Amino acid sequence: MKRREAAASSADCRRPQVWVEYVFPASDLITDETSMPDRQQIAHNVFFTLKDQSIEAKEAMVTECHKYLSGHPGVLFYAAGLLTPELDRPVNDRAFDVALHVIFDSLESQNAYQVAERHLEFISKNKEGWAQVRVFDSTVGGA
Repeated sequence: MKRREAAASSADCRRPQVWVEYVFPASDLITDETSMPDRQQIAHNVFFTLKDQSIEAKEAMVTECHKYLSGHPGVLFYAAGLLTPELDRPVNDRAFDVALHVIFDSLESQNAYQVAERHLEFISKNKEGWAQVRVFDSTVGGA
């Protein structure tokens, strides 16, 4: 995976910046049913609303996600980032500040992640700053 840097102009400094933290090759995308993995994968999506609404607090939360939640065994995809202000259609749920997206290769890997020391440390260290946390887990891929 390649990291993409975002450049900000002086006009952009007045509003929160949004970065795509990790980019993966288009060849890694599932484009048809013949490309689907044989085994079902688990999508783990977490949406954090912070008590401190400053951009600094939001960016610090993304940094904490990177530090504690990336690189766990069985992770096929990881990304964390901020709410995108420009995506404000009526169907967009905007009740969050920071989003975490993780795809695991199996339910077993996701279960191991839930009790992993770094995951538990992340929760312990950051939970006091959360006004709300919403977790959406689903099965993806496979037949």
